[in-house]
Amino acid sequence: MIADKKVWQRIDRMAKNLSVYKKSILCWNFEPLLHDYYHYCPACHKEFCRFAAVDEATVIPDARTAEKLYPEKYLAFRCSQHNQINSTFHDICKKYGIRSGINGYRVDRNSDMLTLKRITGGVDEIIKRVDIYQAQIYALPELLWKWQKEMLESHPHTVITYTTDE
Repeated sequence: MIADKKVWQRIDRMAKNLSVYKKSILCWNFEPLLHDYYHYCPACHKEFCRFAAVDEATVIPDARTAEKLYPEKYLAFRCSQHNQINSTFHDICKKYGIRSGINGYRVDRNSDMLTLKRITGGVDEIIKRVDIYQAQIYALPELLWKWQKEMLESHPHTVITYTTDE
């Protein structure tokens, strides 16, 4: 979970500011990476042990060890954190009567689903927790339509966002 209260305060302030406009949507470009999945500080250890019903005295020096010892529990732990983040974001937006949107990774037939689940908690789970999921497509022009078609086939209620800034 995002522990920095300033992040949530900033999101709250943005949502409040948008609430004066009709049909407002606050979109967050939330794209965690694998290094986030493998972050493992003392607070993470404590939370993981509580989540997985593991004795806190158990020596788990890093995330890769936690994943090796408890593969299903560690993945579920990280997914639950993503779900909390997306739900908290949605709840803040809902409090001000605006819609919530997450900009994130695209999914196609060739996607590495385990990696996507590790870094996002799963696109299907995000879609359940926010009003709009915007799949970002970064591609050469010849791949844009192919990837858009595949994303819309697998997740028809997403909004496709083409981005050229990276």
